[in-house]
Amino acid sequence: MARKNSCHLPGPNVARDMDAIHFRLRSRKPPAFALTAYPGVRVRKRWLQRWLDIIRVRMPRTMDYLERQRIMSHLGRYRLYIYYSLAEEMDVKSVFLSWLKREKNRRLAWTAGLGLALPFTGILAFLPGPNVFFYLPALLFYLHGRAFVALQRQDWRKLDIHLVGERS
Repeated sequence: MARKNSCHLPGPNVARDMDAIHFRLRSRKPPAFALTAYPGVRVRKRWLQRWLDIIRVRMPRTMDYLERQRIMSHLGRYRLYIYYSLAEEMDVKSVFLSWLKREKNRRLAWTAGLGLALPFTGILAFLPGPNVFFYLPALLFYLHGRAFVALQRQDWRKLDIHLVGERS
């Protein structure tokens, strides 16, 4: 199931592509890309899929954030479509690759920060009730670490990138 935000995706074939991730160039300096459409989480077990659907309905922003982190660790598995304005004269592909390298460094910073904070949140496990103070940082540590490792191992030349120019 493709997840779409409120942006227009041109072309009927491109918009229906479930095995693709769609980015839009938001700003030139500093280069920023918005993740506009991507495949959602697919799980084989029905009970787990039911729980993910409940989380998606009750906490859509949290589930959206977690899915975006998961997508960053699976870039090599999908086709990447990058939408940009034809009015901008620049090499969009190289700007996108430099943005991905910055994202990798950001993931490293998140992983290091959460890794340092994780032992201190374990102390809060003795409080009564659910241990949200430990589980949430542990989950974020896992997702950011996994995205960092995947971006570190990714061969940037092998990404299947398609550029789609739009008139503004």
